[in-house]
Amino acid sequence: MCEPTVIATATTAAVGAGVSLYRSRQQAEVAQNNADLARQQAGMALQRGELAASAIEAQGRRQTSSALAQLAASGVETTTGSPAALLAQSEANAAADAEQARANASMGLGG
Repeated sequence: MCEPTVIATATTAAVGAGVSLYRSRQQAEVAQNNADLARQQAGMALQRGELAASAIEAQGRRQTSSALAQLAASGVETTTGSPAALLAQSEANAAADAEQARANASMGLGG
């Protein structure tokens, strides 16, 4: 026959193993939930970056169009020389700013 202390020790060990297994499963579930949340947050950050980039591109187009209209209204030839270079630089600056917004978002720095 088994001694009561042996039974108690075996029971305690079995309960301890069960608790340990339960905790391990709980920790794994929490880790999976955290990973899912991190993926969702990363996706949302990239979307915010894309929205910011789109807004920057739209603002750049408005600024370039406004500059073009002002130059044309003043009678300046806008297809050659300094005016054309100014317009091209304005477009390039907007494109660079938009790409920076995308890069910032991909690095988690905000849009």
